[in-house]
Amino acid sequence: MRCGGAQRVRRAVSVGADCLTSLRDDERVKPQDPAMVAKALAPDYALGAHTASLGLCWSDSTELPAAFRHGMFVGQHGSWNRKLHSGYKVIFVPFEHGKPSGPPVDVLTGFLDDHDRAYGRPVGVALDRQGALLVADDVGNTVWRVSRAAHAPTAAAQAPSRLSGQVPGD
Repeated sequence: MRCGGAQRVRRAVSVGADCLTSLRDDERVKPQDPAMVAKALAPDYALGAHTASLGLCWSDSTELPAAFRHGMFVGQHGSWNRKLHSGYKVIFVPFEHGKPSGPPVDVLTGFLDDHDRAYGRPVGVALDRQGALLVADDVGNTVWRVSRAAHAPTAAAQAPSRLSGQVPGD
């Protein structure tokens, strides 16, 4: 398995509950610490609260369609303690010139049933030697392999299913 990482990591200040992503003071925190808020760095790309975006894999050559060749696959483990669940999927964030360039695209979904019970929770992501996406699911105790569909999907294949593991071709 291979997964090329980001080439540069910048040092960040972790401020925890001292401030919100928007860098405004969080009035729920007492006492306030304006010095910590002043040190906080705005994220380059925000994926949303409670998505638990744990898996990260750079894609520069994949067997998936061209739209998935330059960017990051992100395994979102998901929230368990929110009324509206977030995460529970794998997304792709496109990049141009080394920076995120568009909204996230759902790649693998369907990990929650109609009653918000988890069939699985994606955590690790990697590309195999053939360029297919591998997703470790620590609730389903499964490694999913996502590859290009062999042919254009038919109307029956487009019907929603519990878990979809193939992406239509270019």
